[in-house]
Amino acid sequence: GLSAAPFVQILQEVLKYEESPIVIEALDLGQARQNTKRYTALYLAPQLKEDYPAFLNTSTPTYMISPLIYATHDSLSMLTQIKEKIRHQS
Repeated sequence: GLSAAPFVQILQEVLKYEESPIVIEALDLGQARQNTKRYTALYLAPQLKEDYPAFLNTSTPTYMISPLIYATHDSLSMLTQIKEKIRHQS
């Protein structure tokens, strides 16, 4: 959604400079629900906490973003979490 877009842009910039293969996209809730199989993982913004249980029934791992990380746009912590999750999935 629109509130996630600025954070996603920051994350994309950091990934570009790291030359990382990770791709991050901002989705609205409807897009996320319809396209779960297209993604390796979904990370939900804190304001979507009530929608989280619906994603647990999908085959795509879904995680909540920490409110502190989200509010402060802490890209380093967010990318560290994403990379840790990727390592555990491998």
